[in-house]
Amino acid sequence: GVFTNTISAANISNTQGRNITGSFSANLTVSGLSVSKAFYPGTVNVAGISTLTVTLTNTNTTYLEGVNFTDTLPSNIRLAADPKKSTTCGGSLTANPGGQSFTLSGGVLPAQVGSEPGVCTVNVNVVGVTTGNGTNTLAAGVVKGTLNGSSPAIEVSNPAQAQAPISVANLTIGVVKQFAVAVLKAAQFPD
Repeated sequence: GVFTNTISAANISNTQGRNITGSFSANLTVSGLSVSKAFYPGTVNVAGISTLTVTLTNTNTTYLEGVNFTDTLPSNIRLAADPKKSTTCGGSLTANPGGQSFTLSGGVLPAQVGSEPGVCTVNVNVVGVTTGNGTNTLAAGVVKGTLNGSSPAIEVSNPAQAQAPISVANLTIGVVKQFAVAVLKAAQFPD
């Protein structure tokens, strides 16, 4: 939202005995952050690996610090034995092999520069454990950060949920083979 800081004329004094005729104010617009996520690929076999990417976007002109969230996976997948966790958000990313959730804490989400929003990503590998469809959801208000330099601290969170579908299936590969028979006609040579 829009935060207005106002100093009224009655709260200003000086040693020259001058009076201020009006109040002074300044607005700070906080637009929040958005979250999107996707699995690559979106369908895997049991024991198949997919990479979950969570993308955080900041449209404020001030960077966010202390960015944190916990993401709980749907029941048909788990973190892989080697989750290959990585983030461009800094902070600490906890993703225990075979776990059902992962956590980012103390991250930094860059500010928007001009018309380009600040973006950072979190990546973890997951593995299919049971067949079926699942949806990975981060509810509204789960991803949080604080506007740098705000006093008192202004906390910003995601106003909308983010979802990504994943399907674990018994994938098979069909193989068809055949011999290509060439019919050759014997050449006739005169004696």
